[in-house]
Amino acid sequence: MRRTPRHDWFGLTAFQPGARRTGDGAVLYLLERVDSTSDFLLGRGEGGMGRVCEWDGWGWRAEPQRALSPPPAAPAGSVAVARRQTQGRGRMGRGWTSLDGLMMSWLVPPVPARGVTGLAVWAGLIAATVLREEFGLPVDLKWPNDLSVDGRKLGGLLLDAVRSPRGPLLVAGLGLNLGATSATLPLELRGKATSFRMVRGRHPLPGTVAGAMLARFDAELPGFRADGWSPWLRRFAACDALRGRVVSIATHGGEWRGRAVGIDETGALLLRRVDGRIMRVLAGDAHVTGVAAPVAGRRNPGARSAG
Repeated sequence: MRRTPRHDWFGLTAFQPGARRTGDGAVLYLLERVDSTSDFLLGRGEGGMGRVCEWDGWGWRAEPQRALSPPPAAPAGSVAVARRQTQGRGRMGRGWTSLDGLMMSWLVPPVPARGVTGLAVWAGLIAATVLREEFGLPVDLKWPNDLSVDGRKLGGLLLDAVRSPRGPLLVAGLGLNLGATSATLPLELRGKATSFRMVRGRHPLPGTVAGAMLARFDAELPGFRADGWSPWLRRFAACDALRGRVVSIATHGGEWRGRAVGIDETGALLLRRVDGRIMRVLAGDAHVTGVAAPVAGRRNPGARSAG
């Protein structure tokens, strides 16, 4: 018989991810420990101890804890959440340190290949919007998808696109610091990272945040697929952590420097170079090297691209 675990670190009864996750057979994997939640959903890695949870029409019910292998074909919309990750991934191949927070991945409905880059930035915007509007955190989005408060990293989102025997798969992975304190942060992250608790003095259960994120993502994704970035550009500008700052962008094609002046209709970062020309950066890792300043001028229609 399935039931809610007595000692539920996730907050299963608080998990409200919306109709899509509860009506289409999606599965929630609650893992005590795993290599990577994204790899787990993609059928990779060693798996770990955990529970399979399903919606029975009235609520979420959890099977007894057991050893779980990565599913060879997780149902569409499925979610994996880990209490601890041992090989979490960040941008540019860096590791992601688990800091008493939400570590979650979910299978994303397919989108046109040309929209994957824009989707990665958009997903970060949705995460920032939820934290701002539903939890009152003054979160900024550092392109492409780092979440920060007062310049300190709160979390980040990574989108993986892979080929599989059942076609292209997209998995979104979110890492968010919830309960860490300044005393529990690793020494190398003090002054660079923050958490929900450090900002607000308390923090919600992971399931509360996870449900809000997934519900908003699913509710707004059809609009993004139909209309692209245009309806969200103003929202992005309101939390753009880079706008007006001199930044250095590391890409696969080299390193570029300029003043960030927003994004375009594809989610590409716009850099104003020293000569006044605008460069479009499709993907890369941004580092702030100069203070913010008013952004003048308009976009050059002959902008070049990098990425």
